[in-house]
Amino acid sequence: MKNFSQIWNCPDILEFRCPQEWDSLNQTEDRDVRYCKVCSQNVYMCSTPQEFTKNAKSGKCVAIPNELAHRPEDPKLVLGRPSQETCTEIEQQKRLISEFIAWWKVSLTSEPSFFPTFVRKCYDESYLNYQKQQFALDLLEFEQFDRFSEIAKSLNKDKRFLNTIIEQLISIGRFDIAMDVVAAFKISSYRVAALNYLALESARLGQIERAIDIFELNLQTARSLVNSKKYEAAILQCAASIGITLPMQSNIALDQSDESS
Repeated sequence: MKNFSQIWNCPDILEFRCPQEWDSLNQTEDRDVRYCKVCSQNVYMCSTPQEFTKNAKSGKCVAIPNELAHRPEDPKLVLGRPSQETCTEIEQQKRLISEFIAWWKVSLTSEPSFFPTFVRKCYDESYLNYQKQQFALDLLEFEQFDRFSEIAKSLNKDKRFLNTIIEQLISIGRFDIAMDVVAAFKISSYRVAALNYLALESARLGQIERAIDIFELNLQTARSLVNSKKYEAAILQCAASIGITLPMQSNIALDQSDESS
C-alpha cells in the first residue's frame, strides 16, 4: 500500500487531466463549482481533503492545489478526474487521514489564494470552543493573522488557550497581534497577567522601551479595575523584578504609607 506522498507523486493521480485553467471555466451559481465547456462537466474546487475524497469517489472532476500533485509545470490549480487507484488508496488509508490533512496543509501554505475557501468551508460558528481553538491554532500556523485574531478574541475566557496563543505569538515575534488579542480578554486578571508576561518577554529580548510601554499600559488598565491597588502593586512588583522603576511607583508607595498610618 502506498503512503500519501507516493499517491500524490503518482502520475496517475488523475485518470484524465484537463488542459483548462480554473479562471477560464464558466462560473456557476456556486462559486466553488465551474463549468468546463471542453468536456461538458462541472469542476469542483476541493479546498479540504474531505471534499476531495467525496468528489473523487463520486467520479467528479476536481480542482486541487498544484502542490498536492507535485507537477510544477501545471497551473496552480490542477484540474481533472481522480483515478480509481487514487480513490482506493485514500479510502484504504482512513487511519492515516491526519497525514492526508497535513499534506493538504502544505499545499495551502504554498498557495494562499486557496485559504479563504478553506476557512469558509472548514469553520463553523456553531463549533464547540475546543474546535474553534484548534482551528485558530491552524490559522496561526499558516500566518492567517486577521482571521486568527478574530476567532481568538471570541475565546477570551479560556486562560490556558490564551496563554498558549500568547506564547506562540511571542515565539514568532508578533507582539502586535498578541497585544491586540490581550486587549480583548474579558477577565481583568487574565489581561493584567498577560500584559505583565508580554512586558517581561520584551525585556528578555532586550526591548526595554517596549517593556516599559507595556507596563505603563498595564497600569492604566489596572486603574479601571476593582481592587485596582492590588493590581497596580502586582504590576510594579513585576517591573521591579527586572530592574524597571515606573514613574508612579513612588506615588503608590506614598499611598500605601498613608493607608498604613
